[in-house]
Amino acid sequence: KRAYLQAALKWHPDKNPDPEAQARFIEISEAYSYLTEQKSSSRTSRKTHRSQADKEFDVDLEEALNLFVKSLGLDDVLVNGKIDWAKVEQRLASLAVNAVGKAVEHAKNAVKSRYFDDEGAVKWKQVIG
Repeated sequence: KRAYLQAALKWHPDKNPDPEAQARFIEISEAYSYLTEQKSSSRTSRKTHRSQADKEFDVDLEEALNLFVKSLGLDDVLVNGKIDWAKVEQRLASLAVNAVGKAVEHAKNAVKSRYFDDEGAVKWKQVIG
């Protein structure tokens, strides 16, 4: 659980600018989901009674997920305590569009400040080198 939370925080696309961050985050989340489902199905197949500690663990895990998602400002992607991947996809697409827009604006401003003076005239010495 702790390893998942650390890895998820490290690779979350909002926290990590690495181009592979989104893919790694999704991979980590899917692996964790798979492992927790396996644990749950093995409990069911053994037909054992769940102890109070198991129930508390499930509640703690759900609370941890909610806290994690809310701390990243993604609480709108949770539906009944589970991640709605379609909403995640929409949210990430929106973030990507915003990031591209900001990058273009930053590039424009950088070119403008480097090659034009305050009145908009070209700084020919800078252009020619």
